[in-house]
Amino acid sequence: MRDNDDPGMVWLTVGPEDLKRQLRGVEIMGYAKVSLAALNSDAAIKLDNALGEEIYIRVSGTFTGTLTPGTSIDGVNYDTAQVQSIAGGAAQTTITAPGAFVPTPAVKWFGSRYARLRMTAYTSGTAVVEITTTMTARA
Repeated sequence: MRDNDDPGMVWLTVGPEDLKRQLRGVEIMGYAKVSLAALNSDAAIKLDNALGEEIYIRVSGTFTGTLTPGTSIDGVNYDTAQVQSIAGGAAQTTITAPGAFVPTPAVKWFGSRYARLRMTAYTSGTAVVEITTTMTARA
């Protein structure tokens, strides 16, 4: 029962999907899954401006093309960003094959309000892009 007379009470609605996101003490802040099969198609996610977020990107599917990660303050003007494969290796500004990636350098993408992967070159196939963010403490 909701008591509208208590201005200090805050009501939150939690659904089954919200509960799935709170596994083992990790709070998933955002999730996007998009199939990209055209030039300049995007997979984008809005980041929380008050919390630090760890970002994890998974690319799957069979495609011939180039995905370019970017970050933005306003959601319109994006700057190219770097990622690194979780398997190791050097920082990169493009993704041309399936894999799992995290932002690099170590400061991640703090300060950004939006993150995206854009298909900047496309020949064929479909890249399935998943982006998830989890809450973390800022240093």
